[in-house]
Amino acid sequence: MEHKGFFLPHINPYAEKFFVTFVLFSDKIAEFYAGIKKEQKVEIKKLKDLNDKESFLKISIIRKKYFDIFDSFLGKNPVEGIDLTQENIAEIIIERLKLLDGKLYKLGAYCIMSNHVHILFDTAEQLKNIDENVEINSLNFVNVSKIMQLIKGATSFEINKILNRKGTLWLRDYWDHLVRNEKEFTNIANYIAQNPVKAGLVDDWTKWRFTQIFG
Repeated sequence: MEHKGFFLPHINPYAEKFFVTFVLFSDKIAEFYAGIKKEQKVEIKKLKDLNDKESFLKISIIRKKYFDIFDSFLGKNPVEGIDLTQENIAEIIIERLKLLDGKLYKLGAYCIMSNHVHILFDTAEQLKNIDENVEINSLNFVNVSKIMQLIKGATSFEINKILNRKGTLWLRDYWDHLVRNEKEFTNIANYIAQNPVKAGLVDDWTKWRFTQIFG
């Protein structure tokens, strides 16, 4: 149940909660992304080779470290000519996220920044449409990789049309994190909400028009 991506193998267990960040493409972002991916891979391999009982926790810490590095980089490197917080562009993204809400996932939170989008969702929502006596598999359950294709593909088409441009809009890969429990889910929702505050765009997350936290 893995999709091999740039940053880390995308884990796609069924009926789980995920924190996903997808990003606008630029040569500068792609180059930086590939560089930290390479660094992270080396660090994780060393830990896997040790094969000790604390390796899993240490690997999680390393992945968080590199995500924080990447997220900080994104905040300082807008993509020229494209701003996802442009009203009509943001609306395309929000409409797509909400279109799939209640079908492929239950949306927990989202935040749209100038060059990236954070989303938090629970794919267990799909179980409502699957008989409890039927085994869950790739034929009756839409995993994270497919969900991201549906989000990025549709929004790419619409945003490119608005901007009268062609070509790649989103970085091919995306960062994803399997949320382990409800406490972590709440902590991540708070992290998402605070993104524009940390960037100095607003002094209170509720003032950012492109963030929503769901109860």
